[in-house]
Amino acid sequence: MPTLAIRFTAGRYHATPWYRHVNEGAVEWPPAPWRLLRALLAVGFAKQHWPGAVDELPPVARQLIEKLASVRPQFALPQGAVAHTRHYMPIVEGANQKTTKVLDTFLRLSDPDTPLLVHWDVALADDETALLRELAAGLAYLGRAESWVSAALIGDVPPDQEWSRPHIRGEAVSAGWEQVASFAPLAAEQYTAWRTSELATALTAAGTLTAKKRAELEASYPADLLACLCTDTATLQKAGWSQPPGSQRILYLRRADALEPAVARPRTAHLPRPTVEAALLTLASDTQSGQFCPLLIRALPQMERLHDAAVRRTNGQCLALRGCDAAHHPLAGHRHAHWLPLDLDGDGRIEHVLVYAPMGLDAVAQQALGRIVRTYGKDLPEIVVSLAGFGSLVTIRRQLRDQRGAHPAELATATVWESRTPFLAPRHLKPSGNNSLIGQVQAECASRGLPVPVRVEELSREVLVERRFLEFVRVRPDKAPPQTRPLGLRLTFAAPVAGPLCLGYASHFGLGVFTGVQGEC
Repeated sequence: MPTLAIRFTAGRYHATPWYRHVNEGAVEWPPAPWRLLRALLAVGFAKQHWPGAVDELPPVARQLIEKLASVRPQFALPQGAVAHTRHYMPIVEGANQKTTKVLDTFLRLSDPDTPLLVHWDVALADDETALLRELAAGLAYLGRAESWVSAALIGDVPPDQEWSRPHIRGEAVSAGWEQVASFAPLAAEQYTAWRTSELATALTAAGTLTAKKRAELEASYPADLLACLCTDTATLQKAGWSQPPGSQRILYLRRADALEPAVARPRTAHLPRPTVEAALLTLASDTQSGQFCPLLIRALPQMERLHDAAVRRTNGQCLALRGCDAAHHPLAGHRHAHWLPLDLDGDGRIEHVLVYAPMGLDAVAQQALGRIVRTYGKDLPEIVVSLAGFGSLVTIRRQLRDQRGAHPAELATATVWESRTPFLAPRHLKPSGNNSLIGQVQAECASRGLPVPVRVEELSREVLVERRFLEFVRVRPDKAPPQTRPLGLRLTFAAPVAGPLCLGYASHFGLGVFTGVQGEC
């Protein structure tokens, strides 16, 4: 007894049920038995080179189709959800042309590798089985032409397989199941008896006819079931049929949740992703609301929003993103993720964010970053977030360019570095000693494994005003700095230092970012 396995290679199935308009957004699921038999016949004509006349079909083909039509198949349905696209189709009426909106509704399969199984409870001869195997192998699509498939005749079927089967008249529908209308062929002998009766009634009603009219009337009733299946829609409509002769409407039982999307389960344990140094995110405005990318002066709250979104998507299980241990103690050495705001076009707004972690971003962190779609926050615009890619700092620096075509200064290798965003001392400043400005900068560099700068200079107030340092948000809601006075620094090292360079309070969230000074790299 044959079982056909059909895989939808594009993960979609497009087919509109009979008696439904395409713009109603309905999907024929399971596929109608009438559609399946017509698809197999089409393969025979197109790829087996059968003759065009129905009465000249190979006897084995006629036997196969009639046997399959004599029973109603059962279906094992893979899980899927209804989706659609909308587009405008042109309508040409003489010299006039207009458009009309069309819905392209389809079934999106949750797992394209799970096949649709079709089982016919009928015994086939060896030559019929061989032909069915060849027809299945030649099947390229089912439904509309964009429903690409690969099909094969299979042997044993899992004994615990759940089947969508024809509904028996008077049978109660079990909980969790529903009835769905479908379209199936009559058995060959049923159609022959129906045709004889209907044609006799039509001839009697027509009265006396010429030989030509009588032939036309008889031709409107296809000679047998194979002729019904091979008749095109235009011919049926011209003859006045609202339903193809030789067909019948039947009911199938289908799981009530058959068209509901499967629940996505996070797969974080076996992701084949190597650990990387950094990730690059792209920020875009919600143009529908007329908003813009966040201002650089609001880098601190925006970076915190991105950090919180990433941590939520790992349930707090990723140390590289969380930045603290189970007891909420900060990780030593500043090796967890830094969120660096980048303004490459010089408009004072953040359009990229570099997520850099010296300890590396593992598969869990990468998946979390890729799942961030939007960020929201008080006094912050709604931002669309997309992942540009992962890689090493060298790779990202090579691919990024600012408005002048130069590489980002935040990723330079230089001996002299200047503040891009305000530096806030992590402890109260003292006139001298370890808590002086120089002492705290040296300690910050040492904690990150950087060489101690040979010179630490403060930038003038005019430079601070020009760079809008006084306007920056400088306080985190849950952890205020010891002092909020913004500083601009110029650091000189004895040897070139590779960026990024981030020091001081909130240096993991956009403050204390330095840039290599051009000409001294």
